[in-house]
Amino acid sequence: MRARFVLPLVAALALPAVACSDRAGAAADAHPDFDGDGRGDLVVPAVGETIAGAPGAGAVHVFYGTSSGIVTGGSQLWSQDSDQIRNRTGTNDHFGGAWAAADFDRDGFDDLAIGVPGELRGAGAIHVLYGAASGLGWQRNQLFWQNTTGVPGDAFDGDGFGAALAAGDFDKDGKADLAIGAPGDAAPNAARGGTVTVLYGTAAGIGVADAALLVQGVADIVGLAEAGDEFGAAIAAGDTDGDGRIDLAIGAPGEDVGATQNSGVVSMIYGTGQGLQGRNSLQLLPGNFGIPGYAEAFDEFGRSLAIGHFDRGGSADLVVGSPGEGVGAVPGAGALTVFPGSIDGLVLTEAVLLTQQSPGVPGALQGSTGFGSVLVRGDFDGDGRNDLVVGMPFFDAGPGRPSTGAIVTLYGGLDLFGGRAGTMITQDTANVIDVAEALDFFGLALQPVDGNGDGRDGLWVGVPGEDIGTIVDAGAGHVFGGSASGLTPTSTTLWSQNTAGIGDSAQTDDFFGGGTPG
Repeated sequence: MRARFVLPLVAALALPAVACSDRAGAAADAHPDFDGDGRGDLVVPAVGETIAGAPGAGAVHVFYGTSSGIVTGGSQLWSQDSDQIRNRTGTNDHFGGAWAAADFDRDGFDDLAIGVPGELRGAGAIHVLYGAASGLGWQRNQLFWQNTTGVPGDAFDGDGFGAALAAGDFDKDGKADLAIGAPGDAAPNAARGGTVTVLYGTAAGIGVADAALLVQGVADIVGLAEAGDEFGAAIAAGDTDGDGRIDLAIGAPGEDVGATQNSGVVSMIYGTGQGLQGRNSLQLLPGNFGIPGYAEAFDEFGRSLAIGHFDRGGSADLVVGSPGEGVGAVPGAGALTVFPGSIDGLVLTEAVLLTQQSPGVPGALQGSTGFGSVLVRGDFDGDGRNDLVVGMPFFDAGPGRPSTGAIVTLYGGLDLFGGRAGTMITQDTANVIDVAEALDFFGLALQPVDGNGDGRDGLWVGVPGEDIGTIVDAGAGHVFGGSASGLTPTSTTLWSQNTAGIGDSAQTDDFFGGGTPG
């Protein structure tokens, strides 16, 4: 079996965090601008970082965009040991295990929510840092967990509160709101099926007024909470019905469909004037309502999610990853299901299934590769349509080189991804710095970012298993640029914590740039 990754993390570069699973990745569909200068900024976690003698405490680096793109100069290093930050560092807290960025207080600067899913023996917590003209600062920083007054639910060991985060204006009041996944949570019943907590933005920032708890089988949300469902292991936000209110997709990749184990389902919760409500919720699973495919054991449908305007329509589209999907006789090759959006919401009967056998999708089928483990959207060619990057951290470069990793880029078009052919990049691709090595996990973490503000995204690709000299699993990451022809297969930068201008230094098991094995 592959190494177990317990924290998914993904983000976007101009760049975009990871969830609990056997093959978790990190993706953050955010394009943050913390200092309001019109250039994108980059968030890079090091979830295994030792802080104040506590291994696995975790840290987060923030890099700022300039006229020449993302640079290391002026970068920030945040942890629970940072001056004035609430709470204290603890072993295996995994600060940075997920993150989301948006303007929660509507002051014109993006803010950063940071998940700490290992806090308090895995009960979990989140921190919120607020942006300003000088960038992120400690002023007004907040700490929430399920024992915070006004936050629904109760904190218990293993809840994983903060393992997945997504931000969006669910009630259309002009201030972004925050959805928080807790895939091991038992509330409000005895089953540890998982929950999602929604905290709403106010002029003062994230607040607890009208906070909501989303649970399968409660308040009109379709389904039933069952132990091991992992509801909330992946979440993604976007306006899939074009009404100006952001909707939320919630993955439950551990859901059993009948006697079929871990086939997975996705819940779609639509935004209203009162925020996210379950009355119009949908439950998506292969084989129902014309959705292609079948519910099969260990497909993990919903392990990863992305929402974007892939066809430039007025409503956003949903992409669901099933990294355990078998294709023909190849087990675990992985697949994507693409649902087009419309004024009536997702069009289930027009959903399409994509694998590496589909026209225009590069690469060859490979067992246990997990195509679809990590998903993130960005506009790499600047044509106004979102493109999709698919992380394949378990791709094998050849005999003796397991889990070197790869990424596949699929380009948006008038008919979603049916236009020009996609591209595939590994560390063995010409003009990519370094070479593919065993257990690098290239592509486990992704973030699109428009660092120079030219309207085209670049991409941060994390390589959390990269060894730096003799330092095992210190972690590193590449910066790929965007162009009129799309994502360039040339890495302009390979950064580690030993790179000049980056705070701290490379240490064993830092996992800079991505998730952490467990």
